[in-house]
Amino acid sequence: DNPKIFPSIHTEMADLQVPEWAQSPEDFVRKHRAALESPRVSKLLHHWIDLNFGYALYGEASIREKNVHLPYKDICFPRNRGRFQIFTDSHPSRFASP
Repeated sequence: DNPKIFPSIHTEMADLQVPEWAQSPEDFVRKHRAALESPRVSKLLHHWIDLNFGYALYGEASIREKNVHLPYKDICFPRNRGRFQIFTDSHPSRFASP
């Protein structure tokens, strides 16, 4: 909701730029909100949640969903860097199926 996210809070970093297809920061936020609230995203978002944070992140479900992460080769980084399972059951869809 806040188009004020574009100015950088770090003096050594440039401000974020609004893409050419957006008229203003407000328009950028409005277009993204419309996309995220669209029927298509609402219909499919629970699958994305399952793949990235849910039951399909590890184990048999990850194999079935073709969501198996390859191990990191760099020993300086932990194996699960950036991967955290929050949900253990399938995430419900936003809208009930007819």
